[in-house]
Amino acid sequence: MIRVLTSQFYRIRNRRRYREVFAHKVRKGSEVLADIEFPEHQKYPGRVLQVPSNLSLLEKCQKSGSWVINHLPLGRPYVWTSKQRRYFLGLPNISHSLAADPNLLKSVRLEKYLNCEVSPDAASNQSLNIYSSCVNQALKDPEIEKAILMDVSGGESFQHFIQDCLPLISLIQQFPEIPNDAFLIIRRPAVAFISFDTYLKKLNINNPIIFTDEYSSLKVKELYSLQFKPFNATYSIPPLLYHYMYEKFQSNSSPQIEGNRIVLVIDRREKIRNFDNMSLLHKRLNNWCKKNSLMLKIINIKELTLEEIQSVFSQAKFVFAIHGGGNYNMIWAPQDCTLIEFVPTNATDSLLHLVLSFGQTYLPYALPHDKGDAYFKVSASDLESILQVLDLSARNFST
Repeated sequence: MIRVLTSQFYRIRNRRRYREVFAHKVRKGSEVLADIEFPEHQKYPGRVLQVPSNLSLLEKCQKSGSWVINHLPLGRPYVWTSKQRRYFLGLPNISHSLAADPNLLKSVRLEKYLNCEVSPDAASNQSLNIYSSCVNQALKDPEIEKAILMDVSGGESFQHFIQDCLPLISLIQQFPEIPNDAFLIIRRPAVAFISFDTYLKKLNINNPIIFTDEYSSLKVKELYSLQFKPFNATYSIPPLLYHYMYEKFQSNSSPQIEGNRIVLVIDRREKIRNFDNMSLLHKRLNNWCKKNSLMLKIINIKELTLEEIQSVFSQAKFVFAIHGGGNYNMIWAPQDCTLIEFVPTNATDSLLHLVLSFGQTYLPYALPHDKGDAYFKVSASDLESILQVLDLSARNFST
């Protein structure tokens, strides 16, 4: 009994919850400079392909942790639940995933606050707020004249930078009210994330930077921040913002496509989620490529330079990959590219929200695995079923 009570105590104490990181006095004195309303019923510009024989496994995909509608009269319109729930919603025709509700956030406002003190939030690991800093009123003279708060949770990693931080950064130039010389307050990129500067340059972001690990608290005279309505819920960036980011990124990045298009296979070579039969994929996809005037390339992201990654993805027509951080390089891929993503039925994650928001095509293929399994088995019949759907889609799309 004591063990059960102790377990419940730690579960409750450590559970994730939404935290308001802006002090009431700060919010009370804020000035709204601009407002962007999102469409009432946001639809993805991309399209979903499904393999009929895989439907039963797609229905078994599940994950813990998601926003759900709050039916109680009090509180926020959405609440967080840690219960296991079906991952792909709207089946048999997928509408969206458990990872992101495209209609949760209704608008974003640019607000300005005066005389603020920005400091790390000690409980940010359990917070469901987009931001990881606390903002209070400054009691001493400001050290910085102007700054933009972009301290987004998880933004130090490549995956969460693309997923959660870069869409917000791409909005900076949408708001002429933000001074060009305002400092960007942001998390320092992880050592492995060496291409951080390149992504800012592709969006023409040239603001000076202050990394959050450079101070214990930072006093700012004019602090600019994006505030979402109904609240700053993480994991819910609207499709419109992703699409705007993608189009802006592509306009500054895409080289002209020459020669045959590429079929990419991402060979992770990590401790978890690796193909256990790469020879089968190579043989079958190579034959398929020859019939369709495509060129097969099997790549390990870690072995390529950023320029090489950009080059192969920008020429990709199809990308075959198990779910992982390397798939976020779809930001380099053209809009007519299709991601075939192999996802586990247990602890499911996917790039459905991101890829469909870009306007690309997404084909999820569920496999009876756990997210932490070392190897994923893709059978010959799995590949045949996928290629049949891709061939049929190509014929329908061309007519």
